[in-house]
Amino acid sequence: NLRDVSSSNGAIRVSGVEGAAKLSTSNGAIRADVTGGSFSAATSNGSIEANLRRADSREPVVLDTSNGRISLRLDAETVPEIRADTSNSSIELHLPASTGARLEASTSNGGIFSDFDVTTRSMSKDRLNGTIGAGGPLLKLGTSNGAIRVLRN
Repeated sequence: NLRDVSSSNGAIRVSGVEGAAKLSTSNGAIRADVTGGSFSAATSNGSIEANLRRADSREPVVLDTSNGRISLRLDAETVPEIRADTSNSSIELHLPASTGARLEASTSNGGIFSDFDVTTRSMSKDRLNGTIGAGGPLLKLGTSNGAIRVLRN
């Protein structure tokens, strides 16, 4: 368990985390390899890169940064609710091919791309709302000045 790990002006790197992990820093990157449990990460002026091997928590995965890229790889077959938000950078989400989810993606000054077929509810140049596969948990992805990519593992 890594509840409430924080730093300022430095990076956080963790691996093999089992259980709840809440990581936060400013002016630094966050790198995490999480085996299972709930996960959240927040930083400013840094990127977030995370690998979630098992999604066994009912809590959403929450990733929040400014001026930094977000990259999340989910190896688990079960996809949890995911909320990712950044500014001035991109979001990349890697999901299993069997994923079913509701997608809400928005950006300004960037594009939205998905490897998955999305049944669209609404779409514009900077927004995409729809369903991947049979639907499921919410994937809420938002950025300004960056692209959003939802990719198959």
